[in-house]
Amino acid sequence: MQNVKETIEQFLGRKLHILRPFEGTQVEFCDSLSKALFAQPGIRDYPDLAALAFWLRKGHVEELKERFASMPDRRQILVPRGIAFHIPPRNVETMFVYSWILSLLTGNANIVRLPTKQSPTYDLLFGILQEVMQRVEFHKIQEMTCLISYGHEEEITSFISAHADIRVIWGGDETIKAIRQFPLKVNGKEMVFADRFAYGAIHSFRYLQAESEERQQLARDFYRDVFWYDQGACSSPRMLIWTGPHESTKDASHDFYRRLHKVLEEKSFSFLLGTVLQKQTQVYSNALDIDIDAVQSYGNALTVIKLYHFDPRCREHGGGGLLYHLALEDLKEMVHFVNDKDQTLVYYGYELEDLFRLAEKLNGRGLDRIVPIGRALNFDYIWDGYDMLAEFTRRIQIE
Repeated sequence: MQNVKETIEQFLGRKLHILRPFEGTQVEFCDSLSKALFAQPGIRDYPDLAALAFWLRKGHVEELKERFASMPDRRQILVPRGIAFHIPPRNVETMFVYSWILSLLTGNANIVRLPTKQSPTYDLLFGILQEVMQRVEFHKIQEMTCLISYGHEEEITSFISAHADIRVIWGGDETIKAIRQFPLKVNGKEMVFADRFAYGAIHSFRYLQAESEERQQLARDFYRDVFWYDQGACSSPRMLIWTGPHESTKDASHDFYRRLHKVLEEKSFSFLLGTVLQKQTQVYSNALDIDIDAVQSYGNALTVIKLYHFDPRCREHGGGGLLYHLALEDLKEMVHFVNDKDQTLVYYGYELEDLFRLAEKLNGRGLDRIVPIGRALNFDYIWDGYDMLAEFTRRIQIE
């Protein structure tokens, strides 16, 4: 623990206000990291790393730069907040990069707590990251970044928090409660990403009108939304809503689940025994406590629980390929049960007017993202209602 604290003290002793938002150094660093990830043999076997590489590409960073440039009016400038302390989630191994890069692009110095439990994905990512950071042209990036790993030593979390101008906590309600006991600087601020719930919605009649290949692509896209992180990501759908007449919903959902099962077989996807047993326990619990219509299992990976109506206990969801099925006549019926724990809705077959109407009726009660199926895990600088480019900066008013 002493070595970790010494590392942090040395970092805090440096001259850290050395980068302005979206300088060429940060932009080139992102592009170099993107190219290094794409150049890695077998990168397509790591879809989360491929998605990160795509997000880091220069064209996308330039889009972020343009968005950032449009934020202040003529009497304002945006400057870095100072020191950002990132506590990423354990179940999404690439998330620390997204959080750190947005903060770095806006000019902040960063202390990032890395996971103590490693994996092949993490090892590959960290190795490439270290190689790019150590290049001579990115000396400033290295000076502005402190990547550390430690266990549950509260003293370290407390020490860093006391020096942080902004703290970013990912990983759920309990993590947030535990860390909030450690105060920030008096003028420090915080972004928190709590436990959330996500839905999918499919317009059954328009699904049945689609060609076979479009239906199969939709199943592949939904597979990506649900199974990339074993359904553990906050934006992974855990309930699939079907809208339309009963017969249309029955036919469409039967076809869709069959196609999704086919994708799982093609991917040779399966869960570990412990995950399957945990899922089965939840199924038995739901059968006792919730008014359910039927349970359908599609191999090891996918279990569908058909509901008569929404039950808030469905939010107590352990992932593992468990999908609640709910039939509604119209999408706007979601206003009766959506709340502030609900983050993402992925959809197929609806007009934009339908989605805007739903958001207007909710009027802030829930849902921060409404995106097409296949984009549940696409990270954006606006997340959980935060504009992260704005949160990582301060506005200086000049009159």
